[in-house]
Amino acid sequence: MSSSARLVQYGSSDEEDGDSSGSGSGDARSKDTLTSIGPARASSASTAAFARPSAKRRKLSGFVSSTPSPSPSLSTPLAATASSSETKTLAQASAQKTLKPGQIEGDWLCHAFVRVPLCEDVRTCLQSIVKDLVDACNTTEGGGGGEIIQLTVEGIDADAPVQARGTCDGSDNASAAPERRALSDFHISLTRPILVRPHEREEFRRIIRDTLGDHSRFNIHFAKLITLVNDDRSRLFFALEAGMGWEGLHTLTTALNKPLSSAFRAKAYYTEARYHASFASVALPTRSDDSADATARRWERIAGDIDKAHARTLSRCPPFAADCVGIRVGSHVTELFLQPGQSQTVTR
Repeated sequence: MSSSARLVQYGSSDEEDGDSSGSGSGDARSKDTLTSIGPARASSASTAAFARPSAKRRKLSGFVSSTPSPSPSLSTPLAATASSSETKTLAQASAQKTLKPGQIEGDWLCHAFVRVPLCEDVRTCLQSIVKDLVDACNTTEGGGGGEIIQLTVEGIDADAPVQARGTCDGSDNASAAPERRALSDFHISLTRPILVRPHEREEFRRIIRDTLGDHSRFNIHFAKLITLVNDDRSRLFFALEAGMGWEGLHTLTTALNKPLSSAFRAKAYYTEARYHASFASVALPTRSDDSADATARRWERIAGDIDKAHARTLSRCPPFAADCVGIRVGSHVTELFLQPGQSQTVTR
């Protein structure tokens, strides 16, 4: 992710080497045989020639499950695709399935993170910020272009996230009442999302435990509200950026970069890291990069105004101890508790 601008494929062949030329030469030989053997044997030769199976192999169509699977998420192993052309086939056959480059059937999505406990002060501040963001969704400035903006709020309380929609003319969309569902953990990521095979799951856990097990806990304090765009530029996230504690977080991510790259060819964490806990997001327009950039800049400006309005309240929120590293493998989370001189793990 970059601030306010940005957050195996199998090749298949229609035929083996030489099949194409072999198939063509086979037809030619059949014709030569029929013209050279004479009338008496033409019938039997024709039967024998055309009974021979063709050497050309048919290309199999992409596999499509009869039961659509849910979109990949942190809680489920990822769906798969064999090639980019098959991705289109799967997408057309199942709207619920979201496929990304590099995904293979059976892959597990993993990442490591620092848990962020929500004290009452931080919770109250976040709720006020979210209210302002929801209000911005229902204004011309927030919506823009007549599009319905969807705000997904995460990690605020047990009843979140809330989806709020608004239109550019400021009127509420009465048919889209706020929806509440189970929240995801409020956290600060220490790694990018990493895909591992089933037999590599324990190896991922072991690397995190062995690498971070000797680290001591430290304090973190949120400095300000920021916006970040994910890598594929499909969503813009609202997040609280860490001020105090940046060095401790950087130490953890730097320690993980090399072993994770060696074991899984994982990308290193972002060079210009902005450690943050995201709590809301909006979808960016897909019409063009220009429209996505314009929307991102508009929300960056809105977030800047909201940050100024809540800066004093946020600064008064107490710091929290970064003493728990979460190790997520699919739906399973292992907790590594960092303490001076020792660590312990708890799996749930």
